[in-house]
Amino acid sequence: MAGLSDTLAPGILKGGILPLYYQLQNTLRQRIESGQWSPGERLPGERELARLFSVSRTTVREALDALEEDGLIFRRHGEGTFVAHRPVVATLARLQGFTEELAEQGLNFEAKVLGSRVLPATAEVATALGLESGAEVVEISRVVLLDGQPLFADDSFLPGAAGRMVLAAEPGQTIYSALQAVGFSVASGEQTIEAAPASRREAERLRIRVGQPVLLIRRITRLADGTPVEFRRVAYRGDRYRYRISLVRRPVSGQPGT
Repeated sequence: MAGLSDTLAPGILKGGILPLYYQLQNTLRQRIESGQWSPGERLPGERELARLFSVSRTTVREALDALEEDGLIFRRHGEGTFVAHRPVVATLARLQGFTEELAEQGLNFEAKVLGSRVLPATAEVATALGLESGAEVVEISRVVLLDGQPLFADDSFLPGAAGRMVLAAEPGQTIYSALQAVGFSVASGEQTIEAAPASRREAERLRIRVGQPVLLIRRITRLADGTPVEFRRVAYRGDRYRYRISLVRRPVSGQPGT
């Protein structure tokens, strides 16, 4: 950690109207966002930060709590505090598998299958797949880690026959590539995106607190003839994922813009 005192020149304005922890939070934020600390790099310990900035450890802890809440840092018990990786940015331009977009960006991710099972479809799943309530479906549950930290957890539901074929397909494939391999070529999809509090199950998978914001995505994927072949529920960590949408202005003729 040599040289940290050079990059952590005090920027705390004691006696200002802003609380000390807030001033320290902003100072550390500037150093993270400017790249003085790289994603994955360990920060100095609380005691060292308190010494460098001549503040109490309570002040340091409050500042770090705020930065963690904003997704700029993360803590590992017994190891320290680390700079978080920048959020993944995706577009809504085309239909891609959720891991396919990570691979396309050259990101270091790992997809872990948590389990699979055959079960009767709930009302939500049955409606999405155009099945009778209680019809047989296959559920595949995963968690995807980016640089060793959870990015999203998902549950994929497939009609019984297609799902059983996917389970028997070559391991290690994405669900879309497995569907393709067994004769089900996905052609289109529709999805909704909303902010939601993490359920207990989602929180355990994503290593966050119950109630912490997640980006909840529901997607229905269809074959070329419009037949639904998959319904997926995905919960992204809200601090690690965002969408970018390109907008084109096409004014209505004769009407002023707003």
